[in-house]
Amino acid sequence: MTILELGAVGEFVGSLAVIATLVYLALQIRQNTASNRVAAKLETTRQYADYIDFLLLNQGFLELNMKGMSGEELSPDESMRFFMMLSKAFWYFASMHYQYRMGAMSADEWVQSASTIERYCSSPAVRHWWQDERQRYGLEFGRYVDGLIDLSNRADRHWNAPGQEARAVAGAGQGT
Repeated sequence: MTILELGAVGEFVGSLAVIATLVYLALQIRQNTASNRVAAKLETTRQYADYIDFLLLNQGFLELNMKGMSGEELSPDESMRFFMMLSKAFWYFASMHYQYRMGAMSADEWVQSASTIERYCSSPAVRHWWQDERQRYGLEFGRYVDGLIDLSNRADRHWNAPGQEARAVAGAGQGT
């Protein structure tokens, strides 16, 4: 074998090594992406479970949450505590939204989070709170919540119009 032939064989073997390395790296990236999604799901679940535990373990906060979400009148002290609870919940929601946008959460997993956020945004008290607190959150999350609140406001207007009850219920889940 001549030097040229050995060089050609070496280049071929080198090319195979580069291809094998690229395949290995692609598999590692894929595995890392899956691991990141699992970690994001676990963290999201932990955060939301911590919030639910907080409400369940503190009867006064659970009652305050139910009272505030239903739109009952709150004392100034209750309003402040309720608004702080909403701040805590919406920081969790913003984190979930960010994870979804960055691809760390699948669309299927996002549906669970989105339905919870939608439920919160349907409360008149939350919509009022959001007007004052929107600037504390990122632009993309703010737009998302604005859209949910707009949808909720439109559903309320349809619901309150005579003979429009069915249209409000039918339109309440669209736009997300």
